[in-house]
Amino acid sequence: MFLNLLTASVESVAESVESIVESAESVMESIVESAESVMESIVESISGSASSVVDSAVSGGAGCQRAVSWLIILGFIAVYFFFSNRKYKKDQAEAQKKRAAICPGTKVTTIGYVKGVIVKVNEDNTFILETGDDNNKSYMQFDMRAIAEMEEPKVDTETPEEEVPATEEAPATEEAPAEETTEENK
Repeated sequence: MFLNLLTASVESVAESVESIVESAESVMESIVESAESVMESIVESISGSASSVVDSAVSGGAGCQRAVSWLIILGFIAVYFFFSNRKYKKDQAEAQKKRAAICPGTKVTTIGYVKGVIVKVNEDNTFILETGDDNNKSYMQFDMRAIAEMEEPKVDTETPEEEVPATEEAPATEEAPAEETTEENK
């Protein structure tokens, strides 16, 4: 009895799946047909409008004004890209200069917001960063491109001379020069 009930339910599920597949196939066919008709109408409108623009340009109508308007818009876009690309190259050159000027002692913040002091700059375009306090220091290696912000090391231009404590100088005593021993004195 249980087996008969299970078989009947499996058969009804199979019939449902078949009907779903059939309806999906019919929907797909209608989508393909509508897409083909849309594509045909687009091609017809493009070819029709292209020929009308050419005809208008020849006759000097409104199509010519539309073409001129599009050329002006495209010109503005080209100028925009030219100047934005120029600014990008300038910023990139400035960043390259900053990276080249990095030396040990420079305080940096990486793109991951790790802050520290550069200890060593390697030839393979990497650097060693020291983080932490005096009791708990950590050293990490980063690529130069990981620097988000940097602070130049402070160089004291006016180094205070170390104060040497004044010592009392004892009076200098003149010492007699030591006698040289030569062969004559022997």
